[in-house]
Amino acid sequence: MNDIFPKGIHPALEERLLRDSRNSHRRRSHYEIHDSLQDSTQRFLNIMQRDSYIPPHTHTSPGAWELFTLCRGAAEVLLFFDETSTISQRISLRSQRMPYFCEIPAGIAHSVYAQEDDTILLEIKPGPYTPKTRADQCAWAPSEESPQAKKFLQWLKTATIGDSY
Repeated sequence: MNDIFPKGIHPALEERLLRDSRNSHRRRSHYEIHDSLQDSTQRFLNIMQRDSYIPPHTHTSPGAWELFTLCRGAAEVLLFFDETSTISQRISLRSQRMPYFCEIPAGIAHSVYAQEDDTILLEIKPGPYTPKTRADQCAWAPSEESPQAKKFLQWLKTATIGDSY
């Protein structure tokens, strides 16, 4: 009989991932649970600090939904109207109250940021992995490397539904 080794996270791995995210210039790290980028379901942990910026983007492939599940900390998911910077919805993921997860349909512009340092999200989406294309990027949002990224992240944290950048 073959031994079965379930995938999971243990305290030493969690601490390494947290340390990696704190020391990363992107202020986040990830841990892939799937075996291959060709897997039919992509599963990974996204470990984030409060100053990590994930630019608003869409997943344009048909059926390219994305599920965020909170494992630790707190995060905010923002949805945007069509191809504008107007915020249409804010979904707070907190362990003290529901919801603990949020599924975003294909084609919806979105971003997520950590409300607390050392936030861990489990992300699940259909595979195989496809790199983001220009069509997935929101032209109105600064890139991650842009000097305006920090200012935009601060706006994301304080903007209310109906606000545009």
